[in-house]
Amino acid sequence: MAHKMLTKDDLPRLMPRREVAEHLGVAEGTLRNWNSAGRVPAPVKYGTSTVRYVPDDAEEWVRDCREPMLA
Repeated sequence: MAHKMLTKDDLPRLMPRREVAEHLGVAEGTLRNWNSAGRVPAPVKYGTSTVRYVPDDAEEWVRDCREPMLA
């Protein structure tokens, strides 16, 4: 069975730590600490120092962190 060659369009866009931290309004170090503590979705890691986040995972995490509005 032949494997289909993946293209850039087949893969989800991955966000660098800097971009996620800016989006959340926190320092990169804070995001790094939250990751170490298991408080944020696990990033995708490749190479020795490359860390990226799946945008849908980050958005879902933000939604889950919201407290319900009190009526």
